[in-house]
Amino acid sequence: MSGLGSQVNKLASIPSQDLLRWVLSLGSGIALAGALSFASWLVLSGGPTRAAEEIEVVIPAGTAARVQAGAPPPSIPDKLTLIQGDTLVLRNQDSVEHRLGPYRVAAGDTLQAPLGQTGSQRFSCTFHPGGVIGLAVGGRSSPLAILWPTFLLGLPLGIVLAVVWTVFSRLTLDAQ
Repeated sequence: MSGLGSQVNKLASIPSQDLLRWVLSLGSGIALAGALSFASWLVLSGGPTRAAEEIEVVIPAGTAARVQAGAPPPSIPDKLTLIQGDTLVLRNQDSVEHRLGPYRVAAGDTLQAPLGQTGSQRFSCTFHPGGVIGLAVGGRSSPLAILWPTFLLGLPLGIVLAVVWTVFSRLTLDAQ
């Protein structure tokens, strides 16, 4: 018990100005790291307002003939990147049936494929000149994902701020 009592006495002997400096520095470090983590989360994940969307890929008329000739069809990417919960909409305006992996889309028809699982895969594809197309489905991001970086960066940043603040205030006192 005497060990705990001595720790309390040591804490009580710290000048309130120094204690306030450390508390403010740690709080500032955590707040700054939290702001940086939140900003990066917004930029990299699409932010909290990104709802599930319908992502439409239009297979234009004449695509089969262009693919057979080795020419790329207009506006069809090599890779589609979506998030869990999105719906991939394949609109076939061509005069022949097209396939994307397990999906078949009849000429003039539209297919809607809800994407419920995360992962990245390459599928065989009849409307792309390479014969394959990449599909990446990312998981939904949570703002809770920024808690770890906030504390892992914020505490050391706060300590550095406190040390710098202490050194500068001591230098200022010594100069007076």
